[in-house]
Amino acid sequence: LMEHKLQAIFENDLESVSVVCPKGRLIDINPAGMRFMESGSKKGLVGLPCSLAVLPEDRPLYYAMMESALLGQSSVREFRIQGLKGSVRWVNAKPVALRNGKGAIYAILVFAQDI
Repeated sequence: LMEHKLQAIFENDLESVSVVCPKGRLIDINPAGMRFMESGSKKGLVGLPCSLAVLPEDRPLYYAMMESALLGQSSVREFRIQGLKGSVRWVNAKPVALRNGKGAIYAILVFAQDI
């Protein structure tokens, strides 16, 4: 039941919600995130390095945010992303480490709002 509730939140949230592996590749993304990325499908996004969507001059901010998350620290960063069709938008992103039963971080959940 709880898993179904979490899936409903993931699918219907107006914020972009993405799951990123520790190496920075996209594992999953919700419909709002697909709209941010101007993609009608997860297929073209899953497995790609998330940093590719971040404008090159903003990538140091993105990398710092993800490094903090991998250390279990909370941070919020603002940076620009570019969708597949070329639109650029500012996002406010907050990563949260996902841990397994032994406490090891296995993925990063990233919430992003269009600002």
